[in-house]
Amino acid sequence: MFFIFCVSIILVGGWKGVRSLVSLSLSFLVIVEFIIPKILLGANPFIISLLGALFILVVSVYLTEGFSSRANLAILSIIIGLVITL
Repeated sequence: MFFIFCVSIILVGGWKGVRSLVSLSLSFLVIVEFIIPKILLGANPFIISLLGALFILVVSVYLTEGFSSRANLAILSIIIGLVITL
């Protein structure tokens, strides 16, 4: 199933699909290697979740969309929404 998912993403999305798969992998890595262990060690879940989400956000948007004013505006908008939500 995973292989079929990856192949279909690459076929539909092309190079952008590959970058989105890399972004998905990095997001998973940040959650498993940073957010969950820090929370289990007793760190403030609010701060750790915010830092992890901000890192995932910046990496994902710039990796998939590139560096542009549109990407910068998207990041700013998502940061505002994330802060309001948290």
